[in-house]
Amino acid sequence: MWTSKAGKYQPLCQVSHDLLNQLAVIVGNCDLLSKEAPEGSENGRRLLRIREVAKEMAAQLSHHQCDIDARIRAAAMQDQSLSEVVERRSSGQPTPVGLLAETE
Repeated sequence: MWTSKAGKYQPLCQVSHDLLNQLAVIVGNCDLLSKEAPEGSENGRRLLRIREVAKEMAAQLSHHQCDIDARIRAAAMQDQSLSEVVERRSSGQPTPVGLLAETE
């Protein structure tokens, strides 16, 4: 979900990170407001439903963010492998078979 640059948190997908933060605010406010709603009230039920939906959305977004992060890492590794092959070929160095097979 994040990359490290001098120990600082840096999400790979800032949009999903920001959305997760906003969903956490919604869940927290629902928790606070539901304490003030009369037990069994329509407003209390609505707050619980909003909270459930926000939590489910956060879970789905988190799952998708992990998938996006994995794809970004795989693409970066593939780019690095490709650049290694190009560098080796241009310098006349032999190219490992594994790297050659991945790029062709």
